[in-house]
Amino acid sequence: MTTSAHEPRRTASDSLMLQVVEANVLALRNLYEANWVTVSRALRAAAQVRMLGAPGRDPISRDYTPDLQARVDAVIALHEAERDELREVSDRLVEAAREYGHAEAEIAESFRRAHPHLARGPAYR
Repeated sequence: MTTSAHEPRRTASDSLMLQVVEANVLALRNLYEANWVTVSRALRAAAQVRMLGAPGRDPISRDYTPDLQARVDAVIALHEAERDELREVSDRLVEAAREYGHAEAEIAESFRRAHPHLARGPAYR
């Protein structure tokens, strides 16, 4: 059975949705949700040290800092985009799970059982 969540949306998750069936929707959602939590926590930790100061007092270090900061920002932006894709996929899988008849409590409990160490804390909504 296909659901409206299976309809193409021109997003990265379109190809994944071709493989989603009622038997695997919760397991896939749990996997993508776990990855979202992990990446979100890593980004939260990185935000605390994101802004670089000059690595030394010499002129070369001072001149190099903006280039290094730009590289750090680019890496973080890449991971923020990854986090956003994971969120979109996880939300889309929740939508499919609902359409397959899974209740919100069942979806949440499935994640808690699969990833008890991730289902709590500041990076989990």
